[in-house]
Amino acid sequence: MHSGSFYRSLVSATLMTVILTGGAVFAEPSSSAKSGVHVAKTKEIADLFQQGLKLEDAGDYVGAEKVFLDGLEKSKIAKDDSNTAAFLDQLGFVCYKTSRWAQAVYYDTLNLSFSEKSGDDTAIARSLSALANATLKQGQAPRAITLQTRALELRKKLGEPHAIAVTQADLGTAYAVSGDYAKAVDVYSDAFIAFDKEGNKEYSAYTASNLGRAFTRLKQYDKALDSFKRAGALYAQLGDKVAQSQTQKDIGVVYERSGRMADAKAAYAEADRIIASAPQ
Repeated sequence: MHSGSFYRSLVSATLMTVILTGGAVFAEPSSSAKSGVHVAKTKEIADLFQQGLKLEDAGDYVGAEKVFLDGLEKSKIAKDDSNTAAFLDQLGFVCYKTSRWAQAVYYDTLNLSFSEKSGDDTAIARSLSALANATLKQGQAPRAITLQTRALELRKKLGEPHAIAVTQADLGTAYAVSGDYAKAVDVYSDAFIAFDKEGNKEYSAYTASNLGRAFTRLKQYDKALDSFKRAGALYAQLGDKVAQSQTQKDIGVVYERSGRMADAKAAYAEADRIIASAPQ
């Protein structure tokens, strides 16, 4: 039996949700990856969890929510705290995927409480990150930074390289949304190095794109171009023409802001060419 993990984080190369509008945007891939294993106290609880996951993976969030709520009540009755937390985790994910930020925060807060009660640092870190990302969607960047920083401290204590990098990338986005682009660059850079080292092109591309956007806001245009070109090359290798085209548009914005209008025009034209070549 497993519960949600890095959902609301770096898990999809193609589905991105803009979390900052106007000018350069900081994007957040949005899909679900699950981790953590809990032995259910009853077969019914285990079956409900698996049923909910199947509906969730099929995109039936209404059906999944009903099943997870049923499982939550049965876990509470059975005093099965670990799986009560697991159902809360998934309910938070479902609400997040359906843009119900307040409800996601509600479930994530309860999940954090159960995780802290259990003393499981891995569960606590996961809960903190989930709550931080839902909180960020509500426009509460300072609180998201505080929560994500706590999560990062726990990740480092646990010594989980990939989880550390994911949390750094999410913290970078929280800093970016708050307007602290220098700190965003610092943690995005650390995350990119880690993703590049593990050979994860998907996460590396995402992080390089956000690095480019942060450098753009800092008016460090040469560094922005380097980051975007690296992201574009990775997206090309991944075959993600939508993201590759968007990266070319970002490059065009950098050229435009630095007064290189001919280069900007060429970048925009390349963006159009790439998207036109995408499979229909």
